[in-house]
Amino acid sequence: VAIREPLDLLVPDIPGVGKPVDEEQHLALAGRHIVDVDAVVRDDVVVCNIAPDDVKGHWRSDAVEICVDPSGRSDNSLTVFKAGIFPGTTAGREPRAARDADARQGVIEKTAPGMRVASRFTDYGYVIETAIPWSDMPGGTSPAAGETIGFNVVIYDGDESDAGPGANIGKARLAWSFRPSAQALPYYYGRAVVR
Repeated sequence: VAIREPLDLLVPDIPGVGKPVDEEQHLALAGRHIVDVDAVVRDDVVVCNIAPDDVKGHWRSDAVEICVDPSGRSDNSLTVFKAGIFPGTTAGREPRAARDADARQGVIEKTAPGMRVASRFTDYGYVIETAIPWSDMPGGTSPAAGETIGFNVVIYDGDESDAGPGANIGKARLAWSFRPSAQALPYYYGRAVVR
């Protein structure tokens, strides 16, 4: 877990504990209650051509997808958590996110109400920061220390800066676990050990 200049938005109240008082306490408590995922994306042309109310199908534009299989044993995406995050939309540089291709599809405000998302545009691209409570994941509880989970991050890229709203400009994908169809097949996700 790496926290780089976290935005206030990403230091959520931790259920039963409250808001951490500093970064050290956040790091100590977070792993038991939330999954922090930060994606630093180098992109020479960041495209934000998706309307704020059209955040399904994140592969259509520049976006980051986070995939977590809390059991580490899922055969399909119905028992995993998958969220696509756009760094910005046609309305501006505010991120929008939705769960997609799992058992609870839709905008995170309804399907993962505890999830926090922030984005920051940079000279080299953008940064997506997330805090996802284990309570928003399938099963609703955090794995024990030492357990193995499935995990993947996929970056989607399209460089058509003049793309119309909603146009599918996705041209490239880069994933932590790079096997074919890794975003759809949890047994191809990478593995992470919970600390």
